[in-house]
Amino acid sequence: MYETFFGLRSRPFLSVPDTESYFPTGTADEIRQAAEQTIRRGGVPLILGAPGTGKTLLLRLTRRGLETDYTVVLTANGHLETPKAFFQQVLYDLGLPFSGSDETELRLQLIDYALDF
Repeated sequence: MYETFFGLRSRPFLSVPDTESYFPTGTADEIRQAAEQTIRRGGVPLILGAPGTGKTLLLRLTRRGLETDYTVVLTANGHLETPKAFFQQVLYDLGLPFSGSDETELRLQLIDYALDF
C-alpha cells in the first residue's frame, strides 16, 4: 500500500533492521568499526543503548563485515532462560544437531566444532 502510493522501492517501517538502508553516521559507524576490530582481535564487544537506538542494526552490519572470515551466529533471542537453551540456539544456528543432549554434551559439541577450525 505505502510502496505504490509513495513510490517506494521497499516496504517502510520494518520491525527488523534493514542493513541496506544504513547510512554511516560518525558515532554509529565508529561503534560498528570498533566492534568489528574488537572481534578480530579476539575480544567481545559490548554495545549498550536504549531500545530503538540501532544496536541490532550495528550488530547485523558487524556480522556482514565478518562473515567472509568467520562463522557468525547472531542470536536475536535475549531471553534464553538456561545455558542449555543458549547452547541449543547456537548449535541450531550453526546447522548442527541440538536436541536429545544434556548441557554438558551440547557444550562439548560446540567446543569440538570450534576446535575444528
